[in-house]
Parts: sequence; C-alpha cells; structure tokens
Amino acid sequence: MIDYFAILSKAINGTQSTSAQARAETYQIARAALKKELSLAGSDLRADKAEQELAALERAILRIEVLIAQNDEGRAALQRLREKQRKRALDQDEVASDSASSERKSREVVILPPRRGIARTDHFHLEPRRRDLPPYEGKNVTIFSLPAETQKLPNFGERAAALFGETLRMAFVAMAAVALYVAVSEHDKGSDDRTATSATSKTAEAGQAGALRRPVPTGMPKPAVYGVYAIHDGQLIELNPVATAPVDPRLKTVFQITQPSVTRLATGLLKFVVYRRDLIVGAPEKVSIRVVARLARAMKFDGAGTVVTVPQRDTWIIRSGGYDFRVLPVSDDREMILVRPEDPEFAIPPGRYALMLNGQPYDFVVEGLVTDPAHCVESAPTARGPIFYDCPPK
Repeated sequence: MIDYFAILSKAINGTQSTSAQARAETYQIARAALKKELSLAGSDLRADKAEQELAALERAILRIEVLIAQNDEGRAALQRLREKQRKRALDQDEVASDSASSERKSREVVILPPRRGIARTDHFHLEPRRRDLPPYEGKNVTIFSLPAETQKLPNFGERAAALFGETLRMAFVAMAAVALYVAVSEHDKGSDDRTATSATSKTAEAGQAGALRRPVPTGMPKPAVYGVYAIHDGQLIELNPVATAPVDPRLKTVFQITQPSVTRLATGLLKFVVYRRDLIVGAPEKVSIRVVARLARAMKFDGAGTVVTVPQRDTWIIRSGGYDFRVLPVSDDREMILVRPEDPEFAIPPGRYALMLNGQPYDFVVEGLVTDPAHCVESAPTARGPIFYDCPPK
C-alpha cells in the first residue's frame, strides 16, 4: 500500500501557502488522482482493495490535520506564556526602580575623621552615633568613622624575627630547587638509555609505515588507452560515459537518463580500472556506484489542473543511494587507479548502475532478476518540483 501520509506531507510542505484552503485543494487533487487511478485499473482491482486505498488516503488526511491543529495550539500556548512572563518582568522592574529612587532620596552618608592620630586604613567599622554631633532629625543617616588607634613602628626584636623567617624561607626554596634538578637529571639519563636500546625496533616500525604508504601491486590487467574499465572474469570491458539531463529546473541535483545502457555484465563480482591523465594531480579517496532506477509512472497536472498518471518509457533516474568502493593506486603508473569493494567477495545485485567520476556517470547493467525496489521509482508533483519514491510492491 502506498504511503499517502508521506506523499501528502511533502506536497503540503512544498507549497508556498499552508492555509486550510490550500490544504483542502491538495486533498481534492489527491482524491481525484487516486479515483482516476483506481478506475483505470478496472477489473484487475478488487472492490475491497479499492475501498482500502481510499480509506488509507482519508486516514492520511485526518492524521495531517490533527498534527497541524496540535502544532497551532502549542504555538498559541507558548505565545501566551511569553507575554505573561514579559508583563511580570516589566512590573518587577518598575517596583525595583521606584524603591531604589526613594532610597537614594532619603539616605545620607557621613564619614567622620579619627579623633586622635592617623588610623590604619584596613580597620573601617561602623560606630554608634556620637553625642557631640549635631542632630539629624527626620533623616536616615549612616555614620562611618575611622578607629582612633595609631599604628606603631616595630621594635628591634620584631624586625630580627621577621628577618630570620625570610632567610629560613629562602633556604627552603633553594634546597627544593636542588632536589628537583637532581631528579630531572636522573630521568633524562634513563630516557637516553631507553632510547639507545629501542633504536632498532623504531627503525623497523618506520620501515613498515613506509611500506604501507607505498602503492600496492595489484596484478590486474592494464588498459593501453585512457578510459574507465570494468574487470569482469579477468577481462577489461570499457564503460561508456552517458549523457544526462536535469529532471526539472528546480531540482539541480537530480538527473535523468533517456537512453538504455550498452554495457551488460553477467555477474556483479566486479572491480574497475580508471586510466586518466588528470589522476596525476589528484585521485579521489572513494568512488560511488549509484543506483539507476527506471521511472515507471509520473503524476502530472493537465491543462484543466487535474492530476493524471502518465506511464513512462525509456527514462531512468540516477539516485543518491548505492555503494562506495575503495580506491587503490597502481604501483607503476600514477595515471591509473584500481576501484574495488571493501569485501573482495561482494557482488553488486542485478540492475542498472552508474560509476560516478567527477560528476560524469559511466553506466552498466548487471544482468539477472532485479529484486531491489530501489531500481523502480514513481514521481508526484509539488511546488518545488517532482518527488520520487519507490514503486509499490506488486
């Protein structure tokens, strides 16, 4: 059964307007298209099957409307909550501003000098109100006063004790520095010994790493002419580049092929050899083998605005899915690379494929019964261009 919910969701999201009227028009178009499709099936389709398809479409419409209603209610509740929080914050700011201004108007601060001598500046404290001050009637006054005691100079005994403590601290620091120097020296000596004993093993490891970086010999058949080749049963079979065209101007990454493949291979146990001059500059890390799907049917709008289903012939779509093959250098030729799967026993399933190299497809067909649904697609129209989905199982 077709996933009507996915098709309708993409069609609604692709429209410029998501109003209830626009959605209703989309639903009517879908109903008309499905009824026409069921009528074309005629006697080949059972009556209960037709009713199931129509009921599935209505369930998808109801599900979309319920989700849209829930989203609208959630956004409205969130907006009401934000407005309530904004109003509460404004009220709190007004109350804080009024209290701060009244506090500044009513409070006065008085700082008194000390009574005797010069006091230490690190002994500020709050004193009770002195009796010799003039009255501050009707005012909120805070009085700060410096303490009266005067700092005394240290005597000879205090100076001697301080000098002895500083000397003792410097001696302790010097002893710690000497101990640290001895420990570091011993560690460096042990490191030199370990380095001397492990020089042979490090040299061997470096040689192994260099061997991994060198090109690996492949023992494969090598072409004499530039091109892209498939290695099939030990033989080289050249792959031809195929011309492509965009499916729709709005879909700049989806391309179609309008001609059949001329290269057919009996099995999918394949490797590929690419022999090109530009590989000296830089070779790709991986090469994609993309699925090329046959376009079976396309839903389109006719002149009256009705959706009609049109069978398609000789049209294939290059899909984004497929397989990524590894790239290995050839030991004695920098203009040649070997392309192979991670698993040497992997076989590409039957179907049509395109080896993508710098955006240019080289197509081929693996013969056999095609069972992967990705090799057959249908299309439906949207405001952003057609969408493609797998053909329903038969």
